[in-house]
Amino acid sequence: MPSPDPVAPAPRLSALLWQPIFDRHGQLHGHEHLARLSGRDSTESAFAAASAQQLWEISCEVLEKACHACLLRGCAQAPGLREFVNMEKTTLADPRILAPLLRTQELLALQDCRLVVEITERPLRDPRQRLRYIENLYRLKRQGIVLALDDCVLPLPREPVELAEELCDYVKVDLSQLGLSSLSEHAGRALLEALAEPMQRCIDRYRVEMIAEVIEDQWQYETMLALPFSYFQGYHLQRPHQVWPALLPQ
Repeated sequence: MPSPDPVAPAPRLSALLWQPIFDRHGQLHGHEHLARLSGRDSTESAFAAASAQQLWEISCEVLEKACHACLLRGCAQAPGLREFVNMEKTTLADPRILAPLLRTQELLALQDCRLVVEITERPLRDPRQRLRYIENLYRLKRQGIVLALDDCVLPLPREPVELAEELCDYVKVDLSQLGLSSLSEHAGRALLEALAEPMQRCIDRYRVEMIAEVIEDQWQYETMLALPFSYFQGYHLQRPHQVWPALLPQ
């Protein structure tokens, strides 16, 4: 009789990195906190396979580690930075997440920083869960927490409810989803410049600021500067830096 398949170990936080986000003048605007999970699967696969309880636990640990890293940094960085922390919609539908988010916001305010909840793209299937998710976003908004919508595609194929309800302050556009790596520089520039009009419509209609992420080379960056993006992020500007566990000096 074949032995049963072993139960996959629960995913856990194995590292926390942060990657800078810059404004149009090259000044630091904030950081995105990037969680890395244990296991053989990619982080994205691990997040997609994790249970709601596991996601909630991981999110709470990320908030704790991110806040600790910001407090340790203290006044060494410019005041007023935005600290982006990724959150799954499943987690944001859980009312238990409100207290740790508000506590993190209060602690970051001691360093004159602002928490930004970056909402990841994986959808919710349960209508009741979707309703709780939107209700919680309204609660967070009323408490002064800034919201960002991650991985948007332009032009928008449909109207995200987060934008329709005017809940978000930022929209992040992932350039890697546009297939730029397979295009010539000329074709890539033409594709990106075609986004200018739908981008401006989105900015005007929803009163959001756009962040270009996954900028991989100089021509992408130069083209992004010609478009109505407010902020910029990617390996070309600066690679992620591990903040937990702290790396030993080389």
